[in-house]
Amino acid sequence: MTRTVLIVSTDYPPLAGTNTRRLEAFARYLPEYGWQPRVLTLALDDMALIESSWQGDGTVETVRVRTPGLQPWARRLRGQRPRRTGGESQPEAPVDEMEPRSKRPVWKRLVGAAWGLAVAAERATYVPDPRRLWAIAASQAALRLAETADIDAVLTSSPPFSAHFVGLRMKRRLGTPWIADFRDLWVGRPYRELPYAWQRPLDRAYEARVVKRADHLVLASPGWVPLFEKRFGPALLDRTTVITNGYDSSICATERGNQGADHVDPKRQPITIGYTGALHDGESPWPVAKALASVAAQLGADRVRSGLRIRLTGPGAPDWAELVAYLRERDLDDVVQFLGIRSHAESLAEQRAADVLLILSAPPHEETIRGKSFEYMAAGKPILALLPERSTQAQILAPSRLATVVQHGDVKSIAEILARYLESGVPAVQPNWDYIGRFERRELTGALAEVLNRCAGVVTRPGVGTTRHLSGADL
Repeated sequence: MTRTVLIVSTDYPPLAGTNTRRLEAFARYLPEYGWQPRVLTLALDDMALIESSWQGDGTVETVRVRTPGLQPWARRLRGQRPRRTGGESQPEAPVDEMEPRSKRPVWKRLVGAAWGLAVAAERATYVPDPRRLWAIAASQAALRLAETADIDAVLTSSPPFSAHFVGLRMKRRLGTPWIADFRDLWVGRPYRELPYAWQRPLDRAYEARVVKRADHLVLASPGWVPLFEKRFGPALLDRTTVITNGYDSSICATERGNQGADHVDPKRQPITIGYTGALHDGESPWPVAKALASVAAQLGADRVRSGLRIRLTGPGAPDWAELVAYLRERDLDDVVQFLGIRSHAESLAEQRAADVLLILSAPPHEETIRGKSFEYMAAGKPILALLPERSTQAQILAPSRLATVVQHGDVKSIAEILARYLESGVPAVQPNWDYIGRFERRELTGALAEVLNRCAGVVTRPGVGTTRHLSGADL
């Protein structure tokens, strides 16, 4: 018997980003396990960046909900459309609004001031995040769907954390079995700040309400289990399952067996180090830039320029201009190539072409697992992982036999590794394919199907509801 699950998330194709891959794979593979997905997600014109290769929703029934509110309304009025990966950004405002304020007519300044006050007042309602208004509209859409078709379970996925309010409402109104999927931490997420202090206790109360009322929690990192246990008590573990992110073998070029990446001879230069993903505060490339400068001081800038290429694919941080200037002052600007935002297919091609794959994760993210890690492992290439040595990320990577882990800010050790690449090349690796294969998205979707079965009362094998700590010893 096929059952229906309503998947609620703003992060769903064609929205660009790693998070969309998790939800898209769940929707694609769940029918193999007896669950037919229906997806409730963001309207296309509310997306900031979409995949250039996207062709349509495919075979999964998808309901797209527009975001109410002043700012979405203004974007539509201006005719602003989502950017596409690899394309040029649209201006954020019409040309006349880019004039200096002092040169605008008085009436325009008054209208602008009134608009600013209205937007600020609306922003105050954005607890726990700016998608709160979307969640209200999505909740109404979900209840309408439930009137016309049977929904046997609902899966809400965050961030944005407002998405869980849809499950909360369906649970309260209809008693629908509800699974809350946490792709990231809510309270305590590194670098997450609320604009007003009075919002913080409300934010914590919202998280507690979701955690306590959901039938089951799915966490994307085993490192978060102790945090949730400390916050909500050990009884929570009986209804918590860890399902990490993963890779899709249908689009990742995995090579099973005993094959691995051969030694890269230093004479075959330049050696390419590839990175795909965001480059914000928690993924700062500054330690790499400073390590390059250190190597250049020892071996000469010419040697570094001829021997190394670091290709960074993804959106950058506000201090990129400063970083570029730093490299240019040291004659190293040709070494680091900033490719900007690219499609997922182009990012995978960058991974396959690289000799070494780079992970950046600053200390505040000790329990976070970067989504790119699984595609990196599937590529079977050496991984230079700059992250806390005792982090959950390091534990996940270790059994793959691919990673060299160095503290994110340890410039001296990073420089030593880069110098070895120049002198001796990149060592060969022999991937642990049996281990890596456990992160294939089809397999991970099977774990989700078991959670759905349990919550919907379907008989399944025992042990589904317990937490799975995905460390090397357990896998």
